[in-house]
Amino acid sequence: MLLASPMARFSSLLAAAAFVAANAAAQALLPVGRHDLAWPNPTAIGSATLFARIHYPAAVAGFDTPPLPSPSGWPTVVFLHGYGQLGSDYNQLAAAWSEQGYAVVALDTARFDFALLRDDAIAVRQAIQIANTATGTLTDGLFDVGRMMLAGHSMGGGVTALVLATNPGYRAGLALAPFDPTQIVGPVAASVVTPFGIVAGDGDVITPPALHAVPLFTTLGVPQGLKFFYRFDASCGHLEVAGLQVASGNLAFLGALQVSSGFLGYALGTRNDALEQCVGPSALLDPQLVSLTQQFGLAEAWASRALQIGATTRYSIGVEPGLGVAVLAGGAIPPVPTPFGDLRVDPLTAFVGAIGVVGVERRLDFNVVVPFDPQLVGVELVVQSFGTTATQPLWLGSAVSSFVLP
Repeated sequence: MLLASPMARFSSLLAAAAFVAANAAAQALLPVGRHDLAWPNPTAIGSATLFARIHYPAAVAGFDTPPLPSPSGWPTVVFLHGYGQLGSDYNQLAAAWSEQGYAVVALDTARFDFALLRDDAIAVRQAIQIANTATGTLTDGLFDVGRMMLAGHSMGGGVTALVLATNPGYRAGLALAPFDPTQIVGPVAASVVTPFGIVAGDGDVITPPALHAVPLFTTLGVPQGLKFFYRFDASCGHLEVAGLQVASGNLAFLGALQVSSGFLGYALGTRNDALEQCVGPSALLDPQLVSLTQQFGLAEAWASRALQIGATTRYSIGVEPGLGVAVLAGGAIPPVPTPFGDLRVDPLTAFVGAIGVVGVERRLDFNVVVPFDPQLVGVELVVQSFGTTATQPLWLGSAVSSFVLP
């Protein structure tokens, strides 16, 4: 059993409840810098020179402006363009991600070449590692090379899956309106086991979801985390989903941006509320949503917002149909192996905060109500997921740690 004596300061605060729809917490946006570069390819595959445009959090917005310092660099997204495009065509999307605290490396190579773009996506990871230690350059210390993921649009979305089939070290993949030539991606897609997200719309007449996104999602392997397919209605076309040739206020783009930003936050570990934006109750409120398909290879935990005195925060446990459990505690610990996976919460203060049978919604929701008591400011609450996954009847999953704010 994972039960222990209830955490003293929180035992009176916690109660299971029906889920409450809530928007993701507001986030301060950062100025964005841009820089065009040409890296020598340090590998034996791909283009001789890796041209790219990078977007990054900056002190002042503009080209070649100094990056904002970050102790370990900024979590990094390598972006792969669509057929006939260049990475620098995706300025709106890249800037929207960067202002949230990500460095985005958009490749300007292999404009018409599926296989070459794959090789360049593999090679650029090593180029980024070298650039990150180039003293005195703009990229010196810019990237968090331990937190890198791959994303792509159209052809680049299919290439994302192809690269991750023999993953050179990326943490996750995101495909926007992916092109899936099954004769290329299909045979290897089952080898993709990193977390993976797909976002597409029924207004796409270039890569219709039924012919591309659906078979790609179906073919992907069981993820070491979450895989999902967020399908928008006919208002979202092939260009809108990636912010190409659309106004910044385009509703289809804004909806896709919210979903993709949530997945970035989850995959790169930057936000406790990240999954709320792509698979949580808030994500289900978008009137453009047609369907959300998901699979949990590991149980996942997330919060709808920060803990705050006098406020209610909904927590969610994402699992496969079966049993969902939320294990709560007053602190986190380094992973401790158990017969049911790694325990990540303090066993001396741990207790079951919520438990229930989970159906096709694949989610158990419960509320944490924090009284308006200033003495609670700074108190830590850790929530670990436990439940049915795609491969295990019961397994411990991710944990989120939060401190009560004023």
